[in-house]
Amino acid sequence: MYFVCKALLTYLFSLFHSGSSSDSALSALQCHFTWDLSCSDQKLLRLRDKLIDICPSESTPWRGQIYNLQGFFQARLGRSSEALTLFCSASDVLTGPELLVNYKRRAEQSQEYLSRVEQLSREHPTEGDLPRPEVLAEKAWSLMKFSREQKLEAVELFEAALKQEPHRVEWRSSQVLAFANAHKHDRDGVDQEVLRKMQEAHENDPENLYLNAEYLIQRHRHGDLVKEEMNDLANRIIPTANSSYSGFKMVLRFYRQTKQEAIAIFWAEEALKLHPDSRFVIRCAALCYKWRVLFHKDGASQHHLLDKAVFLLKQVIQLYPDSALVKEMDLADLYSKSERSKAEEMYKSLLQKNMEPSDKQMLYNRYAKFLQYHLRNIPKCIEYHKKAISIDHDSFFRENSRKAIESFQKYGWTEAESSPLSARLEELQCHFTWELNRSKAVLFPVRDRLEDLLLDQSTSWRGQMYNLQGFIQARLGRSSEALELFCSASDVLTGPELLVNYSDLAWLHHQREEPEQSQKYLSRVEQLSREHPTEGDLPRPEVLAEKAWTAMEISYDHNLAVKLFQKAFESAERAEWRSCYALALMFAHYKRKNINRNTNLKLEDFLQEMNRAIDQDPENLRLRAEYLKQRQQREETPWRGGRGRGRRGEKSTSTAAHLKQEASAVAAQLLEKPVTLHRDIRSVLELQRSVVSVDAAVILAEKALQKFPDSRYLKFCLSMSLKWKVDHQRDRASQELIERTAHLLSEVISLYPDSCFKTEIDRANVLAKSNHSLSQADRIYQDLLLRDLEPPSRQLLFNSYAKFLNFDMGDPHTSTQYHLRAAQIPVKSVSRSNSIDVLLKVQSSCDDALRREVEQFLETVQEI
Repeated sequence: MYFVCKALLTYLFSLFHSGSSSDSALSALQCHFTWDLSCSDQKLLRLRDKLIDICPSESTPWRGQIYNLQGFFQARLGRSSEALTLFCSASDVLTGPELLVNYKRRAEQSQEYLSRVEQLSREHPTEGDLPRPEVLAEKAWSLMKFSREQKLEAVELFEAALKQEPHRVEWRSSQVLAFANAHKHDRDGVDQEVLRKMQEAHENDPENLYLNAEYLIQRHRHGDLVKEEMNDLANRIIPTANSSYSGFKMVLRFYRQTKQEAIAIFWAEEALKLHPDSRFVIRCAALCYKWRVLFHKDGASQHHLLDKAVFLLKQVIQLYPDSALVKEMDLADLYSKSERSKAEEMYKSLLQKNMEPSDKQMLYNRYAKFLQYHLRNIPKCIEYHKKAISIDHDSFFRENSRKAIESFQKYGWTEAESSPLSARLEELQCHFTWELNRSKAVLFPVRDRLEDLLLDQSTSWRGQMYNLQGFIQARLGRSSEALELFCSASDVLTGPELLVNYSDLAWLHHQREEPEQSQKYLSRVEQLSREHPTEGDLPRPEVLAEKAWTAMEISYDHNLAVKLFQKAFESAERAEWRSCYALALMFAHYKRKNINRNTNLKLEDFLQEMNRAIDQDPENLRLRAEYLKQRQQREETPWRGGRGRGRRGEKSTSTAAHLKQEASAVAAQLLEKPVTLHRDIRSVLELQRSVVSVDAAVILAEKALQKFPDSRYLKFCLSMSLKWKVDHQRDRASQELIERTAHLLSEVISLYPDSCFKTEIDRANVLAKSNHSLSQADRIYQDLLLRDLEPPSRQLLFNSYAKFLNFDMGDPHTSTQYHLRAAQIPVKSVSRSNSIDVLLKVQSSCDDALRREVEQFLETVQEI
């Protein structure tokens, strides 16, 4: 029978929308399809999720009507099978004339249900053509879920239904709730007459805790002291807090309105203990922590509260994938308290999504506030408030943006003052327009690396380093430090090299609300552009080269760097550009080979380019070291011209000896003339490790540190070399070596407090090599797992922890689970590729449940 009904549903539902002869009969019915409940798919998804959160039980009022409305939503979303299932569930719950709406809805799928509607109407007649009170009540209850006007219409429909059946308690309760919901934004609440009706409904329906909560809130708005009653009610609600009909969220909002967020958090935690898997309770808890962080001056400084709020909101976004827009904006607002760049990145990502006009309007309004209060970018804030107003949809957000514009105009901000400057800034070529908005997990390590590189006495790209450092400090909210760094760059750079620097300064002064200074640097950019013109609208080669170098440093986008350098070479040539270009080619090849498993870039391409770059930049020891590493790894002969290349897979003794000699010569030169020591040493150490020995790398790192004993970067390099030695010796590593390495890693962590994540993993892995420190290693991993990490960092952690569990803790089952978690994060990386390789090998040895999960993932996994 089900499949017959499904076929009829599909056939007759199409008739309902086709204007056929059945149209008039169907249109005359009273059901959701004829009640003008049209709204966007996004709105339907949100309403569907709200109905799901009711979690109806046998004692839930409106249970059958809930199924009916859910069925209607699924039908509107094009999911007819799910709709039919829900309508059938409603049929099992409803009785007598309550079935009229259900049958009328299903009449759109079957003539049989039209007959049932007619039969029910004959059995339960009404005076004239009035609908049955059950139909009026269900229509009213359904309209309550929509707009303010429809809520007020619901009040009238309930009144009409109650005239026919005045003793229906649940109708009376819903009527007063509909009126209260229609006026929920009114500061003074409902009037005394409605409050009296609400009291009467509450007395007749004492077990309706949702109504009880609304009644107490309205009394509070009228000046009554209800704190003790609300506490008692909260205690009664907790056992059923997993249902949105419990009134739990309303109780929490009372504590928010009375500035008692701590009590709200207490009750949220109590509910989580009893309902740990309830997505509605998790949503309510996230709301409480968000209130505490955003609406208290000390919120951002209470890191445990901020971390908990972020953690819960991320859960909510995962649990409500189709209706999480508001929560995504909430998460961005939380990040604005600690990671402003991450918040901006989230907002910009949301701005790129396709949305309904009403959602876009809300987003524009909230982004405008973020621009005003966190980025201090008033011109752009005004721009987005105007975008919100321009959307033809009356809402709280439109009115709020209109009031904001009026306020700005009152204080002297005009369109003429804001728009032109913003537009000109957007056209500049600089860090602020290169889409480098990255999180602190990226910005801090780059900042620290640049600080270390600038210690060298002679370094190319010094001015560009100051520029990038300045941009990073600006992104971290440190505009004074940013200004100093940009000015340092101005002192180093000359001619057209200053184009990016002046553009950065124009942007920074704009963000600091210093329009005169911003305009001054804009004029300098225009003057430089006139003095150093290019063909067409192409940027200067100096600009292209700096953008390429920046892409390598902060984005690790070596493919983009290659393209930009190639464009720069069409107009100019410099040794440092050629060296960076060769390295970009090499890293692009390496990344493709190790992540994508295939590459069209030939080995000879970048080896030839490296040869050419070395000829132009012979003092660049990093470049020479990378070149020798490539030769050693691919078993190249020492000749640099290409004709003496040996066969693949062959490696003569003389070749190995010659490579060692060259590697040792590079190491000696590094120590003799350490003018670029911090730039070159890591590549030279890696060369010693791969061509000479791990011990040679350790000795070189020790000698370098002796020359500059206060250099934190050289301490890092020594700790890295010692870790290589521990890894190389494996079970043979002495306790003394393990302790020395772990101690130095601990010191390095203290020297790089903002960028030590990978070093913390290294320390855990070193400690794991000692039986005495295995529990300490596990504690480090457990602490790391509790952190709120970016997806790439979380992926690396899961992959590393999986290896630790397998090789050091002897727990292959949990190890596989973490490899799966690493692989499920859609970020292209060596860690993900490694975890997928492991899953391919171990899937047959998993238990049934885990094997099915792994197999399902491997069947659907796609190359990123």
